[in-house]
Amino acid sequence: DGLNKTMRHLNAVSDIWRSLVTSYKPSHYRNNFIGNTINNLAAGVTINDYKVAGKLLKAQKNGTLTAAQKKIIDSAYKHNVVSGGFLTDDHGGFHFTDPTKLEKAAHKVSNNKGIKKVRGYGEVVDDISRLANYVNGLDKFGDSGRAAGQVREFLFNYNEMTDADRVVRMAVPFWNWTKRNIPLQMKLLMEQPKVAMNVERFQNLFNEDSEGEDWQKESGIHVPQPIANAFGADGENYYTSLPSPTKDLNTLLHPLSFLSSIAPVPKMGIELAMNKK
Repeated sequence: DGLNKTMRHLNAVSDIWRSLVTSYKPSHYRNNFIGNTINNLAAGVTINDYKVAGKLLKAQKNGTLTAAQKKIIDSAYKHNVVSGGFLTDDHGGFHFTDPTKLEKAAHKVSNNKGIKKVRGYGEVVDDISRLANYVNGLDKFGDSGRAAGQVREFLFNYNEMTDADRVVRMAVPFWNWTKRNIPLQMKLLMEQPKVAMNVERFQNLFNEDSEGEDWQKESGIHVPQPIANAFGADGENYYTSLPSPTKDLNTLLHPLSFLSSIAPVPKMGIELAMNKK
């Protein structure tokens, strides 16, 4: 029982940290949408699929769903398509009847009005990506189960966790993403290498002949000087992150880079053990 309570404390701390560093940032949801878009391209999702998904969500919001549209939306909910996205990974385990003080604090942080408002925007963006993938699967396979399987393969169902996942997630807050994305990217690298190659080409288009450190060129894209100056760069080189799912493969080449994804407390312990400062 003592061990269980300790685990709950650690989980609550992880929930608070994750909410404070991600949930209120629009860039968190923007980066997720870019990542979803790249994975959707690999799945064969088209612009028209996004248009159909947008119309479905708009009709649902306005209460004007046709019988055919309602059938798609109902099956999407049934198969965890629009209820299993990355935002479910941002919600803590607040289901205990006797929550601890830390769990109450995590719940309070998660339900902050500002965070909830930004999260609402992120939920719409995530639902469009997932529903577009599902619509594509329905057209491709003619079967809701296989269509949902495509969503699970390329965009993942974050609320499907094992007990082991929940334990690892306390130390690695974004474990749900990492666990699923790296195997997918390895598979795509073998079956659809053009996905990673196109991301690399896009990055080189901006970074070629640009000044900057090697680590900047490897992890981001160079912002054209006029745009950078408009945001206060004042002639300095400015790089912005490239949130591509393919970049996770770098972790396999540089294992120590995985430290950046570990929560602060366990990360500090690991670095001390490795005699790092």
